[in-house]
Amino acid sequence: IIKYISTNQFANLANFRSHYLGTGPEIFDEMAGNVDAFVTAAGTGGTVAGISAYLATKGIPSWLVDPHGSILYSYVSHHADPSQVQQPWIKSSEGSSTMEGIGISIITENFKGAKLCGAVRTSDQEATEMAHYLRRNEGLYLGPFAALNVVGAVKVARTLPEGATVVTILCDGGERYESKTYNVEWLKENGLVPKASGAALDFVSD
Repeated sequence: IIKYISTNQFANLANFRSHYLGTGPEIFDEMAGNVDAFVTAAGTGGTVAGISAYLATKGIPSWLVDPHGSILYSYVSHHADPSQVQQPWIKSSEGSSTMEGIGISIITENFKGAKLCGAVRTSDQEATEMAHYLRRNEGLYLGPFAALNVVGAVKVARTLPEGATVVTILCDGGERYESKTYNVEWLKENGLVPKASGAALDFVSD
């Protein structure tokens, strides 16, 4: 007899609750409430929804960062009604992305609980540049999801007063992406060879 369960991380609201009850309060407590904005991308939607919903109870705004090819940027930017999410929003996605597990073409049950004040768009090139910059200059060996989050944090920080505190999540390591993000041949094939060698802000567009 084969026994199994399907956790269904996209629709199982235990995903949302774990971040609402766990990660969100942890961020707030560790920062002693000194958070001006929270920024992250979405996969299943549980992390961004749970954390943003909790931080909203503290008056802290949260932002989505989204790659091309995903519908979530348009969804958040246009404040779509969750009951009207399928074909109209699939049509509003733009371009494509090589990044795995980031940005989707549906509004998940978990994502519906998000409390977001806006969204920023980020390209594969920006995320790749940031991944290599952080490895080279900060000793952080990150995957594209985490690098995308840092790019999003930079973009949101530019809209805030000097000295503001922006929190994001470094959610994947670079060891899983040796064949892609850190592979010269793959980068060449996909037109993503890092070009910037200066400060992180040099390759993050507004």
